[in-house]
Amino acid sequence: MSEKCKNKIHCFLRPATVADIRELRRLFQDTVLTVNAKGYTPEEVKDWASCGDSTAHWEDLLSRFHFLVALNAGKQIVGFASVNGEGYLHSMFIHKDWQRKGIASALLSEMESYAGGRGTGEIISEVSITARPFFERQGYTVRKEQRARANRLELTNFVMTKKIAEMNYTTLRKRLSGRLHEDDIHEITFYAQGIEDEPVKSALYTLLFDEDKRIAENAAWVFAHFDLHSNQWLYPRHNELIDEAMRTPSGTKRRLLLGLLLRQPFTENGFRTDFFDFCLRCIVASDEPTAVRCLSVKLACEQCKFSPELLSELRTTLEMLEPESLSAGMKTARRNTLKSISGLIKAR
Repeated sequence: MSEKCKNKIHCFLRPATVADIRELRRLFQDTVLTVNAKGYTPEEVKDWASCGDSTAHWEDLLSRFHFLVALNAGKQIVGFASVNGEGYLHSMFIHKDWQRKGIASALLSEMESYAGGRGTGEIISEVSITARPFFERQGYTVRKEQRARANRLELTNFVMTKKIAEMNYTTLRKRLSGRLHEDDIHEITFYAQGIEDEPVKSALYTLLFDEDKRIAENAAWVFAHFDLHSNQWLYPRHNELIDEAMRTPSGTKRRLLLGLLLRQPFTENGFRTDFFDFCLRCIVASDEPTAVRCLSVKLACEQCKFSPELLSELRTTLEMLEPESLSAGMKTARRNTLKSISGLIKAR
């Protein structure tokens, strides 16, 4: 479940399930009969709302579309949206009492991310009179006005489109081959952090091991900007990241990989002697960048917190360092970690 809408309220997005159909039907029909009544006649909205009567219709939508619901803090569904891999945005409805709270923008971002991650370069949707201003603010343009059948009646709506950046292995590799700016990183993470974003994440992860030094470093740099929830995708790849951190000749990439590892849990059963020894070597290596040495101090402590013997070994290593020869960052890391070690040993 991903957290969105942080600019206005806290809401959570997750895939819709068959168990949601009753609540989805109620939200859809209530929204059409109230919010959409501003642009349509009573007869038109009544006919439109009747499209949600069939449970089989909802089951079909859930099976054919990438369908997300937005939940408020009370786990009530306050919005939903659906799109397919070709970029057809089938629906997006927000509860009448939860309009203008950032929910529609959050859902639309996820829809665009999903489609863009599957190689779609354009989103297309049939947009109601009521929703047209919102979509225009989001960068959509009207291709044509039309009359489309709801249930029995034909209603006016607009075919609207928006060009989106296609994000696949080829385009991603090309983007990473050049200098990345902050806006580039934000765009790539936008496409890689959706709920069903496996293709983009997988492509990015593959490029983390690319032979081109800049591409691999940039891939690591993008992963370093993942939010905590999306960072969990890397947990099963824990040992692969350790291997690469120890193997890479790039100081920049090593620093970034160590930073990623520091965001992951370390377990007693998963202890790796080779990585612990690697961290100890980095700690005492004066030619290593300060950031790598500081991260190695913290990672070593994370690894040995289950073992008093290893904690003592790390403490001895840190005490052997001469403070006057250390950078300000290393002095702080050394001091704080020695305090942590003392606390961990006393707790045992």
